[in-house]
Amino acid sequence: MIGILGEVYPLEANVFNAKYTPLDEPFTEELEYAPSVTDIAADSPCGLIPFARKCRSEQSGTILARPLEKYTKVFTAWEYESYMSGGKGDMLCYTDGNSRDVYIARRQVFDSIYEEI
Repeated sequence: MIGILGEVYPLEANVFNAKYTPLDEPFTEELEYAPSVTDIAADSPCGLIPFARKCRSEQSGTILARPLEKYTKVFTAWEYESYMSGGKGDMLCYTDGNSRDVYIARRQVFDSIYEEI
C-alpha cells in the first residue's frame, strides 16, 4: 500500500482485504519520488504508480499514540526483518486491542489521516 507521502507499507492480501476496499480510481497524489519495488527474477525496478488505485478504509478503531521524544526504532509484525524508525515529534502508534500492531507514523502523515477523539 502507498501512503500519502509515497511511503510504501507491505501488507498481505488477506490483511488488506479485511481493512480496505479498492476503488476504481487511480492513485493521483503528487509525490516527491515515485515508489518502486525490485523484481527479483528480472533484477530490475518496477514502478508502483501504474498499478496503484485509491482505496477506502473499512474499519474504524482507536489508535493510541504519543510523540517520540528521541530517535526510535520499532520492529513491526509485518516487517520483522527490518524496522521502522522515527525522530523526535513523530508518533508512536498502537492499535487499541491489537498488541501486534505497533508502528511509527511520520508526524505529517499522522496529522493528515488521524482525528483526535
